[in-house]
Amino acid sequence: MFSLTINRGKYSQIWTIPIGGDKSSAEAVPEAEVGEFYAGRCFIILYSYMDDSKVKSISYFWEGQLASASDYIAYDHGLYERLVEKMEDEGGGPPKKIRYRQYAEVPVQPTPPPPTHNSCLLPYMHTIVLTRY
Repeated sequence: MFSLTINRGKYSQIWTIPIGGDKSSAEAVPEAEVGEFYAGRCFIILYSYMDDSKVKSISYFWEGQLASASDYIAYDHGLYERLVEKMEDEGGGPPKKIRYRQYAEVPVQPTPPPPTHNSCLLPYMHTIVLTRY
């Protein structure tokens, strides 16, 4: 279910919980759909990195506004434990657990300063979350 290989640097992988199906497993999100989040679905994002020669990770659970509440229960009482086992197999500790709900996300970077004549706003761009109903 959770296939993961840690290389030097940073790594992330995204899964989604099937709608109306078996909630004890998660499906990998195809590369072409990464960055598309749907209001009726939930997504698990595992971000892993090396710190002092040790693998560390953060597990984000993104919950769409119209998603089933049972998805978080499945994550919290089963899927997260599989992530913990996987990270321990890779030589790391349990991932830090963070839950986000749609429309309650925090900005990625601070609000940019007002633009000036020759300023470039590229460093202040926010992550864009696409939502489909």
